[in-house]
Amino acid sequence: MSQRLHLNLLLRPWTCWENDRIAIYQLSAISCSSKSAAEESEKKLIRLLAEGTYNWDVFYTLGEHALVSKQYSKAQRNLEAANDISKTDKEARIQILNNLALAILRGEDPDLDRCLNLINEVMDLLPEQKHPDAYSTRAEIYIKLRRFKEADRDLQKALPQRPNSQKVHELLIVVKDELGETALADEHRHILTELQSADEASGQGDE
Repeated sequence: MSQRLHLNLLLRPWTCWENDRIAIYQLSAISCSSKSAAEESEKKLIRLLAEGTYNWDVFYTLGEHALVSKQYSKAQRNLEAANDISKTDKEARIQILNNLALAILRGEDPDLDRCLNLINEVMDLLPEQKHPDAYSTRAEIYIKLRRFKEADRDLQKALPQRPNSQKVHELLIVVKDELGETALADEHRHILTELQSADEASGQGDE
C-alpha cells in the first residue's frame, strides 16, 4: 500500500471507536516521523482535538510516539495534557506518569525532583507489584542525581523481567563503572553489543 493511499484511509470519516483508536495511533506515529505525510497527519490530529471526542487518546499517543522519536518537548507537552485529563484506569495512569517522567528527564534542563515524584507515584499505584519499566525509569533518574547505589538497586529489580532491554544494560554499564565494578560493567557491555547486533540483523530496535 502506498503512503498516500494509507494516509487517505486514515483521514476518512470515522465511525468505529476501536478502529478510530488504531487510526489515531498510526497518525501519531506518522506525525512524529520524517515522512512527507507528517504535516497532514498532525493537522488531522489537531482537528480531532478541536472536536473534543478523542482528546485523551490523541494526547497520549502523540506523547508516546514523540518520546520514542526523542522529541522530548513535544512528548512532555502532550503527556502533560493527557495527565490533566487522565482516565481512572490504573494501567493507563501508570504509563502516562512513567513516560512523562522520562520526557522531562531526557529534555532540556530537567526538573529531577519532579521526575522522581512522578515515578514514585507510579510505585505507590503498584505497592506490591513489580513494575520493571518504572524501576528502570527511576534508576535513570537516580543516575542523573548521582545516586548510583539506589540506581543499582532498582536496575537489579528490573533486569530479571527485562533481560533483553538495551536501556537496562546501558544504565547498568554506567552504574557499575561508577561503583567500581569493572568486570560486571564489561559483561553488560558484551551483552549490549550482542543485543544491538541481533537487532540490526532483524531490523528492530530498542527504545
